[in-house]
Amino acid sequence: MSAAFVQRVLFVTGTVLLTLVSVYALLEAPDVFLLTVAPLLFAVFLRTVAVTVLLAAGSLAGFSWFVGPRLYT
Repeated sequence: MSAAFVQRVLFVTGTVLLTLVSVYALLEAPDVFLLTVAPLLFAVFLRTVAVTVLLAAGSLAGFSWFVGPRLYT
């Protein structure tokens, strides 16, 4: 057997086991599962909001920098 085949088998086995454990945890203790997953989803949401706010602030600053001097002349 080649090392690549063994690595693939281990990866697939680990993925299946992780999926089964996650489903079991969701069915047996949904509160604990949600307490684990909810902060991760919230962090992704905040990261997206932060990127949006930074892009909006950068766009406003760039617009002001380019157009501002022309408005006051």
